[in-house]
Amino acid sequence: MRLRIACLAAATLVFASLGIPGGHAQSAYPNRAVKILVGFVPGSSADILARIYAQKLADRFGQQFVVDNRAGAGGSLAAEAAVHADPDGYTLFLSTNANTFGQSAFKNIKFNFGDDLEAVALVASAPVILVVSPSPGIASVNAMLARARANPGSVFYGSAGNGSGTHLAGELFNYLTGAGLVHVPYRGIPPALVDLLGGRLTAVFATAPTVAGYMADGRLRALAVSTAVRSRLAPDVPTMAEAGIAGYETALWYGFVAPRGTARDIRAAVADIVIAANALPDVQSQLAANGAEPLGLRLDGFAAFVREDIKRMKVVVDYAGIAVE
Repeated sequence: MRLRIACLAAATLVFASLGIPGGHAQSAYPNRAVKILVGFVPGSSADILARIYAQKLADRFGQQFVVDNRAGAGGSLAAEAAVHADPDGYTLFLSTNANTFGQSAFKNIKFNFGDDLEAVALVASAPVILVVSPSPGIASVNAMLARARANPGSVFYGSAGNGSGTHLAGELFNYLTGAGLVHVPYRGIPPALVDLLGGRLTAVFATAPTVAGYMADGRLRALAVSTAVRSRLAPDVPTMAEAGIAGYETALWYGFVAPRGTARDIRAAVADIVIAANALPDVQSQLAANGAEPLGLRLDGFAAFVREDIKRMKVVVDYAGIAVE
């Protein structure tokens, strides 16, 4: 409760500086709809979270915050659209670690994610879950590693696509274990799960909500989660570290950014609202339903986080020799 009161108090101070008493637009910003770019399809985790925060921003500012899906290139198409948008506060982008990964993974990227966009707020993170079909008899991470090492090039894993956070999860696994799992990119997790259930893949690194139902009815077996702590959606599934992969930790993170040059007071106002929203019971419930945990890193703190994540992702990309056209 103290966190919520403090965040709301901070937001009120920013609103006052912008001439927005009570959180409703009375002067400069916003006096029309604001666009939130999302780099993935409707129904994806990023899209769901963007809509949760868009509603809270609309409620507080008294203007529409409209989600605009620009799927493709692991979120890089939407990022590039944000880079070229006017820095007037009317374009935001819900970025993910697919963007820090993609900065090194995509050969022809024409912008620098860390330099060409302004940090607003890191709002949430969610685990990736390594799942297999029960039929091949792989009951643990060690069993999958044993199969991969005994038959190099025979274990195929699916992801949501080249440069996605789930692709990163698989390549981090290879980096730490030397397993040599073969990556098969898909346009989203659902088609990858179809091939996993059909026996054409050995494993999929998937977002938690997309596999929760399959795990519950026994069609898929979860081997491990990617985060340092277990997921609330899968409390019985060990972390990678618990499964024996020391040093393995990654999560799909979600954070708002804006075009370079967007005024700091506007970014601060947005940051205060979305971070304060994380203390609301309905937002916490919606995040939990999507396997996500609330975060609250704002402005310069988030910018530093992004710069470090870009460096960390480059190590994995260079190791794996990833070069996506």
